[in-house]
Parts: sequence; structure tokens; C-alpha cells
Amino acid sequence: MGRNIPASKRGFGYDPVTRSLGVYVDGALAASFPPTPGRTYFVNNITGASTNDGLSWGTAMDEVSTAITASETYRELGGQEGGRTATTNDYVRNTIMIQGTATAYTGITDLGEHVNLIGLGSPSGGRGGTIWNTTTLKGVARIGSDTASTGGMVSTGDYHGLYIGNIHFQTSGTSPAFEVGGIHESTIEDCGFYYAMTTAGTAPDSMFHIRSGGTGATGLIMERSGCGGNAGVTDRTSYGFMVGDGVDRFSHSRMRDCFWTGWTAAYYLWSTVKYCQGTIIGPHNFFGGFGHGVCNYGILDYNKQTNPTGGLATYVDNYLDALTPMQQYPGFGFAERFIGNHDWTGLIVVSAN
Repeated sequence: MGRNIPASKRGFGYDPVTRSLGVYVDGALAASFPPTPGRTYFVNNITGASTNDGLSWGTAMDEVSTAITASETYRELGGQEGGRTATTNDYVRNTIMIQGTATAYTGITDLGEHVNLIGLGSPSGGRGGTIWNTTTLKGVARIGSDTASTGGMVSTGDYHGLYIGNIHFQTSGTSPAFEVGGIHESTIEDCGFYYAMTTAGTAPDSMFHIRSGGTGATGLIMERSGCGGNAGVTDRTSYGFMVGDGVDRFSHSRMRDCFWTGWTAAYYLWSTVKYCQGTIIGPHNFFGGFGHGVCNYGILDYNKQTNPTGGLATYVDNYLDALTPMQQYPGFGFAERFIGNHDWTGLIVVSAN
């Protein structure tokens, strides 16, 4: 910390490399305030470059994937330039600021760990903007190709400790807008999961997918997020939010103020999902068509646990627009976990099987 900074002859100076605020006298550091461990990386796909360090807007990186790689490298050093002194100090939290522009960022295959991913741009709020005409999405921090079939985030991996805010994940073909093997102890808010197709085409199976055979989700908080698509049958996804086949848990999680739509089901838990204890879906979620065409099931919860063994999610004060608003697995459902949900006719009463 004793190095000189010629431009700082007297007074305070900030060193973005070491993230230190110092007092300088005649260009020499006389005293310093310790840096915070975590770094902030800046990303702008118009002004940035892959060779930049990303530590300021003036040296921004050009892609989200580049910043995630740098963040992971630094996190695994324990936030210490010379390398970590404690082998278990892998939880130093970095932040990646993603500037919304008129250009989509390249889709990613890694989210990193214990990191904040924040979009700086027009608020998404899960609405997504004009999804067929991507040229109207000015200033939105959106990840995923406008034309290719790859999704915004597609991976088989498990992720922990994420905060993801105000980012628009998009797909232009058969890949989901967002797909992971598992996501744990994480928060997703004000995010959209949408099409970016300019013409009708083959839809992905789901928009937000915890993929088949993955570890599922524990401690996932989702707020003010959702998906959408054109009402035409040729380009509608089968499912909005789906916890896939072979996944066994969606536990201790919350979903509030979200919007999910799909052709078959807006929200779907496969029958392999048996650990849902502590999960509350609601209030104020919207599941169903809502102008996107016919939806067969609003909530399709095929968890096969019995009441004494527990592991069941609870659904409170949601709004549904589907041919069958709520469906539980025959013989395993219990009315007391469906509380105050409504469709256009009024309160939905779910009978115990």
C-alpha cells in the first residue's frame, strides 16, 4: 500500500485496483482506509472490451461472461490480491453491474457463485417489453441472442448465493430463457424470461427451468418476475416455471408477485419433486393465460408426498386463468395447503383426495 500515485499530490485519492481510499502528501500515501474485500465489475457491450479489467466504467468489460470469469477468479483468492491465506474463505462477494443498451449481451453458461448480478437499465419488473420486436428494447440489460436458439442462461450446473436483479433473459428458439441444474440460497427479482424471436418458430419446453436430473432449489426467493410470449400456438412454450423430472426438491422457497404463462401449465412441479417443505407460493402471483391464449393448468403440483410425511408446498392468494386452475396429484393432495386462491369465478376450493 506504500506506492506513490503521482496524480494525487495532496488530499484524498482512490485506487480502483486495490479499492483503497488514501490520504496523500506530495504524491506519497501517508495513511489509508482498508478496502472492502469484494470487487465491483462494470460491463457495457458498446464501450467495453474483453481486455479491460472491468473495475470502472472507463475500463468496462464487454460481456457478462467475461466479468463472471474475473469475479470467480478473484472470489477464489478470498478477496486478497496475493492469494488467500484461509482455504475456506471463498465467500467474498463481488458485484457485476450490467449496463442496459440497445444490444443484447451474449448468452451465458455460468452464473458464478456468491455474486450480485445487477442490470442497470429500463426496469423489467418481469414484463419484458415488446418481445417480438427486439429493436424496441432500448436500454434493457438483456442476456441472450436476438436470433439464435441459445438461451440467456443455460447450464447443467448448481449455483449458490446469487442475487439477480433487473435482468431480461431471452431466447430465440428451443433453449429455455433460463435453465440451471440447481439454484440455492438465492434471490431473483424484477427479472423477465422471454422470447426474442422476430418470426414464429419452435418454442422451448419452458422459460424458467430447473432441469431434469438437477439438484433443484432450496432457499430460492423470486419476486416481481415472470415470462411471456406471443399468443400464437406456433410459438408458445409448454411451461412457464418448471421444476423438472428427476429433481427432488423445491424447499424453503418463496414466490411473490410473479407472472407465469404456458400452453400446458404456467407452473409445474414433476412427480419426482417430494421435498417442498417451507415453500410458499404467493401472494399475488398470476398463473395461466392472461391474454396469451389457452392455458390448460395454472398450477400443476404433482408432488406425491402424503400429509403425515410433509414436504408439501403451500399456495396462498394467487390468481389463475386456466381450464383447470389448480391440479394436485390424485390421492396425495390436501385442501389445507391451497388457501385463498382465485380465478375469474371467485374463490377456488380444492378438495382433499
